[in-house]
Formats: sequence, C-alpha cells, structure tokens
Amino acid sequence: MPSVDVELRAAWRYALRANLIFSFEGQGESCAKGEGRTRDMSTDGLFVYSKVLPPENAAVWLVVGFPPLYEGSAPVRIRVRGRVVRVETETAKSFLSGFAVSSESTSLLSSEHGGTHEGDR
Repeated sequence: MPSVDVELRAAWRYALRANLIFSFEGQGESCAKGEGRTRDMSTDGLFVYSKVLPPENAAVWLVVGFPPLYEGSAPVRIRVRGRVVRVETETAKSFLSGFAVSSESTSLLSSEHGGTHEGDR
C-alpha cells in the first residue's frame, strides 16, 4: 500500500530566511537571550536555527528582521510572543540545531515610532 503524507499544521509554512533576536524564560535565570535565523514561518509559528536553545515549553519573545520592501523604506520587523513546542539538537551539525515556536501573538513593528504598527493577530 503506498504511503500518503498528511499535513497536520493548521497554517502553511513558508521557507523564509531572516535574522532574529530572542529572549526566553531560563531555568534559574530571569531571562536568557540568543540570536538565530528562521528556517520557516507561518501565521501560527516558526522554526529557528540557533546555538542557544530554550527549553521546551518556555515562553519566548522574538523580533524577526526583514530587509526593506522597497528602496528608501525602513526594514520590516515582526515581534512574536509564543511558546517553544519542540527543540531539535543536531550533535554532528550544530548549525542545524533549533527550536519550533507556536505563536501566541504577532505584531508588525513600526520603525518610525518604535512601537506596534498593527495590532496583535
């Protein structure tokens, strides 16, 4: 019998590569920080490649940066608040280690005012 791939995600993931910074609740620490790069993103979450790996189920705050949409405009930044749902550790290729985040809220940041341009999703 042939196998059938079934997509279990509620939203499509897009292969978007963007740099980001993040912070999370650390064990025994009030807050830990890291940086990384997205592997993919959707309206419901994202996967982050990083050397710093938050623990599973940790609350995490990320700011994802994209280049300007057109010449002369400001870079695009998206703020995501979510929860780590999976951590993947690659011992042979540490650059492939990362974590998956389920998004609880997403905001587009305005560069002019430093605040939120659009409300949370």
